[in-house]
Amino acid sequence: MPNPKKETEMDKEKTVLLMDGFYKTLPMPDYHQTEGLSKSSIADLAISPAHYKARRLEPTTFPGADLGTAVHMLVLEPELAEERIVTPPKEVLGKNGARSTNAYKDWVAALPEGAINLSESEYNTAQYMRDAMIGHPRYIDLLTGGHAEVSAFWTDEKGLTRKCRPDYLNDAYAVDVKTTVSAHPAQFGRQAYNLHYGWSAAWTLDILWSLTGGGRREYVFFCVEKEPPYAVACYSTPQDIIDMARDEIAPIVAQYRVCRETDIWPGFSTEIETLTYPRYAYKRQED
Repeated sequence: MPNPKKETEMDKEKTVLLMDGFYKTLPMPDYHQTEGLSKSSIADLAISPAHYKARRLEPTTFPGADLGTAVHMLVLEPELAEERIVTPPKEVLGKNGARSTNAYKDWVAALPEGAINLSESEYNTAQYMRDAMIGHPRYIDLLTGGHAEVSAFWTDEKGLTRKCRPDYLNDAYAVDVKTTVSAHPAQFGRQAYNLHYGWSAAWTLDILWSLTGGGRREYVFFCVEKEPPYAVACYSTPQDIIDMARDEIAPIVAQYRVCRETDIWPGFSTEIETLTYPRYAYKRQED
């Protein structure tokens, strides 16, 4: 049954309340404004609840975000890409394409909300990456017969709203499109571990399973490199990684519930802690 959502004081100014289910046409900004715990929220909570609260109030971006967003849009929503991806006209740029001119600043200020501003070189790169993905033999299996950017919301047995937004969803796969420096198995595996990609897989599959009453999908990372030859690779997420992710997520969600109940969002320890090096430093010492 659909469940109405309950606002908290912290969320009052930031959220929109939705019923449980799938939303195929919910714009990304609206998705971010809806109540619910997502994988990115879990990643912030894993640093500390204080980081989660701060980043919820002031969302952060990262270098290369525009290129990644453009590739996603070109591959998954080409009609939207044609409307939103823009490149600055040469007449507003300075010498050697500098973006420091007043004309360029005025041009940027006049851009509509949601525009993705790429240089001509960046746009060409995004198109090369798009072409590499579309030309891959698994493209038809992974990115057809379903819907792009589907938002899903599910309220668990303890009243916590969980949400996810797979890049593409069909009957067989939940697909996560990734732009990466290297799609090589070892390199991408290291990136997936460091950035907790397994959390995305476990979180998404659990929400989908709960909303549909069962049924199995594979969670697949469809990766493309950012530099020539723009190599593409596909990686399914095995059960052992899903199980590991669930074990790692559980205490984070438990702490989040406590923070919600108490409205206390701690940062790091207030004690003097012992400095530790990463594990590989100790391994080098042993070697």
